[in-house]
Amino acid sequence: MRRIDLASSIGLTASGITRLVSPMEKIGLGKKERNEPEARVSLVKITPAGETILSDATTTLKESANRPFDGLNQNSLTHSLEVLKFIGKDVYV
Repeated sequence: MRRIDLASSIGLTASGITRLVSPMEKIGLGKKERNEPEARVSLVKITPAGETILSDATTTLKESANRPFDGLNQNSLTHSLEVLKFIGKDVYV
C-alpha cells in the first residue's frame, strides 16, 4: 500500500506513517518497497513476521473484547446493548 493511502485510511500524515514504519522495519515487521511503475512512490508492506504478530494480536483483542460479556445470557446481552446504544447516542464519529 502507498504510504499516503495508508496514512489517509488511519488518519495520519505520510510522515507519521514513516515514523511508525521505520521502527517496524528495524525489527522485521514491515518493509518499504519500490513501486516499479512509479519510482518516486514507495510501498509499505507487512512481512510474514508482521502477519504473525498481527494475527496473534487480533486474536487477543477479540478475546479481551468479549470477556466482559462472558456468562451473560441472551436477555442480559440484549439489555447491555440497549444501554450501550443509549450511552453512545450523542457520540458523533
